Amino acid sequence: HGVEPLNLASELSVPRERLALNVGGVRAENLLRKGLLPFVQAAALLPDVQFVQAGQWFDSSIDTLKSAATPNVRFVGHVSSDGLNRLYARASVYVQPSLHEGFGLSVAEAMSAGCIPVVTRVGSLPEVVGSCGIFIAAPDAIADGIRQALASPFALREQARAHILHNFPMERRRAALVSLISAALRSSGA
Repeated sequence: HGVEPLNLASELSVPRERLALNVGGVRAENLLRKGLLPFVQAAALLPDVQFVQAGQWFDSSIDTLKSAATPNVRFVGHVSSDGLNRLYARASVYVQPSLHEGFGLSVAEAMSAGCIPVVTRVGSLPEVVGSCGIFIAAPDAIADGIRQALASPFALREQARAHILHNFPMERRRAALVSLISAALRSSGA
């Protein structure tokens, strides 16, 4: 990704849409592992909320998602960095209902744009989100998590952004990536 945080904190105060966003590549293994299918299915429980799933379509599993979708779900496919920033700026909620997750870069990007995260407690998601989001026990609790996030005070949006900017600034992420790549190259003898 590498999406930079929104430059102006004042953009946080712009009214957000009742939009729940998920970003991730659409492939068969991600339907459950990354929670794409439960995210789409949760839309039926919240017909007054727009659900947007962004991410490149790698196989025919997009058909599975589309067949499970209600009219309040949009699939936008791959979007540019600018397009992704625009989605983050519009969304009130970012949803990552993963059963397995590494760092959760999309969650961090969304939080830096002021989205309130709704996530499971897997991988590093608790570290990334800190106390600035809504934790769900399982993907089937997505709708309740989104309701809670939409009802959260504006201060939680500000806390989410500040948490990411303080704990995971872009330069720190770049340095960590360079360090990991260097260590991998050294251990492979390259």
